[in-house]
This record gives sequence, structure tokens and C-alpha cells, in this order.
Amino acid sequence: NKIDWDSIQDERTQMQADRQHSITIDMVIPEIALEADLDSVAGESSQELPDEDSILTPDTVVPEEDQPADTLEISPDLPLTELDASRIKLLLTTTLNLKVHQTGIYRITYEMLRDAGFDLAGVSSTRITLTNRGRELPVYMRAKNTFGPGSYIEFYGQALDTIYTDTNIYTLQLSRLPDTRIPLVDGQPVNGSPSGFYTETLVVNNQRSYANYAPGNDAWYDTEMLAFTTPKTWSFPFQVDGLNVTAPASLELVVWGVTDWPQSPDHHLRVSVNGVSLTQQTFDGLVEQKLKIDLPAGLLQEGTNTLQLTLPGDTGVEAELITLDQFSVMYQRAFQARNGQLTFTAAGSGFKVTNLPGQNVVVYRLEKNHMVKLGRVLVQASGSTFAASFAGTPRTSTYLVTTDEALYSPVFEATRLRANLNQSAQYLIISHP
Repeated sequence: NKIDWDSIQDERTQMQADRQHSITIDMVIPEIALEADLDSVAGESSQELPDEDSILTPDTVVPEEDQPADTLEISPDLPLTELDASRIKLLLTTTLNLKVHQTGIYRITYEMLRDAGFDLAGVSSTRITLTNRGRELPVYMRAKNTFGPGSYIEFYGQALDTIYTDTNIYTLQLSRLPDTRIPLVDGQPVNGSPSGFYTETLVVNNQRSYANYAPGNDAWYDTEMLAFTTPKTWSFPFQVDGLNVTAPASLELVVWGVTDWPQSPDHHLRVSVNGVSLTQQTFDGLVEQKLKIDLPAGLLQEGTNTLQLTLPGDTGVEAELITLDQFSVMYQRAFQARNGQLTFTAAGSGFKVTNLPGQNVVVYRLEKNHMVKLGRVLVQASGSTFAASFAGTPRTSTYLVTTDEALYSPVFEATRLRANLNQSAQYLIISHP
């Protein structure tokens, strides 16, 4: 049957007209201009947030803020006549999406927002909130009563890890909900020697090709390895730095057996690192195989190392296909920043991060989904670079250390209105970006 495109266009035009008369706002927004100070709304007063000189002590009990929060939405439930048009305009000019594709600390300055057309000058700092997937997230706010020149927001952004995208969407908006802030605590270093090494995990996950027959949850893989009846070896280089050569390490390897012959086993794999044979494994059929291998002290070397995988071709089958999915190397590493940043997980009374290219250093601690910012971090020159010393905790926590210059910046994107799908349709087209 021929598609009646004229009818489709008429329906689309009518839907757009209906939408203009069927918009409501799920959250009540005060009737004010964007430039107005929200402190005056409902007679509320703004509470000044702590600055770098107002720091909580390590003994201060900081409650965890992890409650779900409503987000600003537009839904087609009530006629437009029941709303004030200025409220809708305010919603559209006070909501901004932030696209994040790297995990780490992000900073958004007033000037960045202004240049993007999202000018929050004079807005109460307590009204600025950040949400992700419908939940309000804590942020660190550098501002007095109102947001303006010199003010900034910092938050912990997490990239996605899916087979489709690594981009996560956060939403910055004005809200009447209680604000959630990252507290500033005392991070002044204590006396004593700081920890010397932490456990680094190097993940080599090159998703070069896709296989719809993958036996595991991830259909992307690194390399196919095919051998017949003679041995064949593949080499995979990887880099380690700051290595403690006196400590042992470990290797985790994920491969797939692909070919499936009647005889068993029909796969044979040998594993070596830097030319030293470590283990061999036989298995059968289309299956995901995970190997955990100990690496003796002294085997890894600073700089380039090589993982070698060999198919001996001795299982008696005509051909054998094994796929390398990914591998990880765990080793003891010194607290040395890379490109102005270092993220590590450890327990200890204090830490010292070296090789920082600048003296303006930001430190956050993440423990059980609760984050704090450390104040009074001691930064000292160390040759041509800088070193940052700060207090730790006996509990295992994750620390994020970065110079101002290495802080991440999100990509700004205008918020889109929610489509009205609550009506009949002759055709529905779903597309993938």
C-alpha cells in the first residue's frame, strides 16, 4: 500500500498545534525572571555555603545525601490556560544538559555557563541543583549567597560503559528542592610517612570488532586468533609506570573459544608475559574462559611489557579459533600523577601525590557513595613539578586528585521537551542515533 505522506504531514501539524495547548509543568516554578534573585521567593532566605576557609573537621559527622529527587518535566496533561506562560519560559531557560564521557571531577564556571547562553548571575546558589537519571546529586559550590562572576560548580561525573555509548547526561537546573552539597573537610596532612604504593589496575579492552555469537555479555572483542596444525603466537604490548619492581602482580585474561568440534577438548592456549611462560589452558567449544594468573616480582618492567598468547595447534582439529576479549594487569604503583590527575583506592593515614604540573590542586574522597572535598591540602614544589600531601582515613576509600588545569568540562546541550505520545497514531517511526 502507498503511504499517504500528505495525511502524515497533516497529522504532524495537528499534533504540534495540540501540544501548544496541552503543556503543564510537573514542578511549581516561581514567577520570576531568570535574572531575579530567588531568595525573595516565598519569603525564604539563602544560606551562605562554606568557602575554602570554612572547613569541617575530620570528626564532623556529615549525613549521606542519597534520596531520589523530582526533576523538572513538561507533560501534556493540563491546558496551557491553567499556567502562566512565563513559567514555561523560565523552565526552558533554567535547565541545561551536561554531556559527560569521562569519569572524574568536572568544573563548571559562571563564565562557561554565561558564554553558553545560560546566565545565572544573581541567582541564589542554593537553588542550583544537578540531577542524573531522576536523582539529585551532590555538588561542591564555590559561591556566596548568589551565583555570579568567579563562582563555579564541581561534581563527580561518571561515564557510561555500554555497547552503545560512553556519554552520560546530567541536568543542571534551578529548583525549589533542598540543595545537596559536597562538604569541605579538613585534609591537612598528619605527621608520619605517607603510603608508598597502591594497587593499580590497568585494563586493556580494545573493542575492535563485534560478534553476534559472543558467549559472554559483551559482544565486542579485541583480536581473533586462528591456527591450524602448527603453533602461532600473538603479541599484545601494554605499558606500566611507577612500578614497584619488588612486589608481585597479577593478570586476568578473558578469551572466547569459538570453534566447536566433536572432540573434546578442542582448544589449547599458552600464556606468557615478557617471554616467560606462565600457564596453559585447555577447554572446549563456544565458551567464555577467564584466567587469573600470578606474576612473580621482577617479571614486569617499567615501560613496555608484552602479553603473548600461543595456539600450539596440537588438539587434533583441522583449525582452531580463539578470540581475545580483554585483559587486566594489577600491580603496585607509586603515587605519581598522569597528565595532572591521579585516581586511586587505598587506606592510610596520609598520602603524597607527586608529578603534578601545577600548584592549584583539587582533592576529593569517595567512600561508600559519599563524597567530600579536602581542604588545606599541602602543595610543595618538587623540582619542575609539584607534590600534594593530604590526610587519609583507615577505611578504604577512593581519592581523586587533579590540578585545576586537568579538571574536566562537560559538553553543554539544550534540554529537549518531552514528546506527547499520549494519542493515537497511524505510523510510529523509531530511529537510532
